[in-house]
Amino acid sequence: MNPLSSHHSLPTTLLAAALLTLSPLAAHAATTFTSRDAFNAATTTLTTTSNDFESLVGTPGFPDNYPGGGGYTTNSSSGIIVDHATFVGRIGLYDYETSILHSSVAGGLYSLDGDYSLLLGRESAIVTFDTDVFAFGFEFRLDRNLRTDLPFASVKMAALFRFEDSSMDVYDLITPTNDSSFFGAYSASAIRSIEFFCEQLPEYYNGPRTPYFLLDNVVSGTVSAVPEPSQSIASTLVAGFALTIISRRNRKSITATR
Repeated sequence: MNPLSSHHSLPTTLLAAALLTLSPLAAHAATTFTSRDAFNAATTTLTTTSNDFESLVGTPGFPDNYPGGGGYTTNSSSGIIVDHATFVGRIGLYDYETSILHSSVAGGLYSLDGDYSLLLGRESAIVTFDTDVFAFGFEFRLDRNLRTDLPFASVKMAALFRFEDSSMDVYDLITPTNDSSFFGAYSASAIRSIEFFCEQLPEYYNGPRTPYFLLDNVVSGTVSAVPEPSQSIASTLVAGFALTIISRRNRKSITATR
């Protein structure tokens, strides 16, 4: 199933809808992908960093502290920092929950790909970057704590992208509960943040609730640092001037010894 339902469409949550409707910021024309292969092919000129969260739990900064074992979890508003990105999951307005969990936790409800995946939410989540990121891709899905006898083809996650040029873009991500999908975006303007929102679903076994959002195999693309043109020209001129002086001095020295 294609996870991108419509470009520039209104998201399913009131909060994201309000952000899109009330903000005076212009929409941004980022290129989006629902195929990882296509995303990888389009970002070959960038320096990409990948993380599948497989080797973090149990290392300094990510202790195996999940109740019963099997992962790292934090209720800090600082979330989890991996490479260039900070991931923060929210529950309501004032509580936070961000975790890296093993696929065996809760009977596999939070498994996505491989042994570990990132768990965000539930009400909303945000990813911010500490450097200029021009491309970001990820596998995603909702948690599996939904009744499997009901259809979930219409379950939507809204992704709000904010860019360096003060523009923004909103995408509706549709994901079947038991399948993962890929989404990526590539922009000429650096991506500053991505916010995720999900509609509340009434079909939970334990009553209405917003699902957790899972991410895995995230890829960020940055531009390698290159000298500014003015600096390069200045360096060339200085080097050329120095060589001219050295050459003149050598000629004078040779003439004096004759």
